Amino acid sequence: MRAPPGRAPPALGHPTPARSARPAALAALLLAAATLAGCPASTPAPSCPTGQTVCGGLCFDLQSDAGSCGTCLHRCATGATCQAGTCTCPAALPDLCGGPSGQCVDLQDDDFHCGGCNVYCGLGTCTGGACACQAGTATCGGDGTRCVDLTNDTGNCGACRNGCALGELCVSGSCECVGPDHLVCNGACHDVRTDEANCGPAATAARPAPPAPPVCACPAGQVDCAGTCRALATTTRSTAAPAGAAAPAGLRPAPGELRLPGQPG
Repeated sequence: MRAPPGRAPPALGHPTPARSARPAALAALLLAAATLAGCPASTPAPSCPTGQTVCGGLCFDLQSDAGSCGTCLHRCATGATCQAGTCTCPAALPDLCGGPSGQCVDLQDDDFHCGGCNVYCGLGTCTGGACACQAGTATCGGDGTRCVDLTNDTGNCGACRNGCALGELCVSGSCECVGPDHLVCNGACHDVRTDEANCGPAATAARPAPPAPPVCACPAGQVDCAGTCRALATTTRSTAAPAGAAAPAGLRPAPGELRLPGQPG
């Protein structure tokens, strides 16, 4: 078989591939590249039973599922159930606090929601929707804690809603900066173990000064000479002994004492 003019003959044993195979090979290469690049393969939507809806790739009954009640992924409050597509609190916990995603409570006997949402009885108990305080505690109205001990409550120290500053403690009804590591720096109480950056040099200045070391003093009539107490003998010209003569007994220095010029040993 002779090749047409201008075209080399095909090699023996290697027939020329058909043109129709080239697009198929190119598609295979593109599919392999997409797989290596991490392109996820499309997943068909699940086929849900009658009465269920696809939500996030899963099937839910929007009429009874507390995780998707009424609409996809609409979660009911803690303790509530989904009935006919509506979140409903049970009869034992009829009140909802915290909005749709909150929780079902009973405002008549819940110490954290007494008579209203987020009304905390503190040291008392909730009875009939009202906080009953223990003996020795005070009733502080308004939102928040109701029954408190005014002698040690940092939020109600000495009086209702009299809060102590950060770092202070309520001691016997008074806000105090207490403890060896709590110091008043720049007019505020700080824990210098963890708040050195705020205090800085003020923390060191506010620490009690260490006791001064004891001071040694020489007895009367002696002076300190290089750390040793010595008695200095003094003479005048009228009482000085002649050269070579022994000094009077009263002017003779004791052993170890300083001698004056011209005074014999």
